[in-house]
Amino acid sequence: MKLLIVSDIHANYEALKRLDSIEADYDHLIFLGDAVDYGPQPKRCIDFIKKRAYRAVRGNHDNALAYNTDCGCSSKYKHLSLETRRYNRMLLDNEDISYLAGLPLTDRFALGDSSFLMTHASPKGDLYRYLYPQMSDDAWGSEIDGIDAGFVLLGHIHIPFVKKIGTTTIINPGSAGQPRDGDPKGSYAIWENGVVIIKRFSYDIDKTIGEIERSGMEEEIVKGLSVILRRGA
Repeated sequence: MKLLIVSDIHANYEALKRLDSIEADYDHLIFLGDAVDYGPQPKRCIDFIKKRAYRAVRGNHDNALAYNTDCGCSSKYKHLSLETRRYNRMLLDNEDISYLAGLPLTDRFALGDSSFLMTHASPKGDLYRYLYPQMSDDAWGSEIDGIDAGFVLLGHIHIPFVKKIGTTTIINPGSAGQPRDGDPKGSYAIWENGVVIIKRFSYDIDKTIGEIERSGMEEEIVKGLSVILRRGA
């Protein structure tokens, strides 16, 4: 059994399309939230996830767009989020927005003898909590206390990692559409029969930036988004 684990595509359909062409033989797609904001093609990303994902959860940006509320993101990126959310909302219909609103905050599933809990940010369903790999084992232990799952899948921080705490393996695939770990290549995870691999892929960043430039958003916003995509930070 092979899982393709993806998070934080952020309306970057060029990245999602490229990833799909690279990894075509998986059994199930697991999506950990944030289909929208920061990118130019939210509808195509939502359509893909609706059709292809075996399981999907709601991210903080999905929640902000669906419920017209704050995304809870850092001040460094908030102006970019607000402007692209306005643009993204214009491209979506009521069905798209209802889909985002209806996604769960956490989900559980099992495959054979393996049990999984999936969420966007926190294993206990906090949409806005940032959990980094350098946290101590004790801190991680508190985060997964009471979570009975062999694998905890989460995203949100745009940084990929795999960490073992006791009998639980925590997997963050990073961001497929807007990495922030200094590498502009998209990232994702493969889980195959209990073995986890973080992988990177290249895509046509210039094409995504071209779509952003044609959106009509302010030059400052376009420049800020372009810098993040090109630098991966």
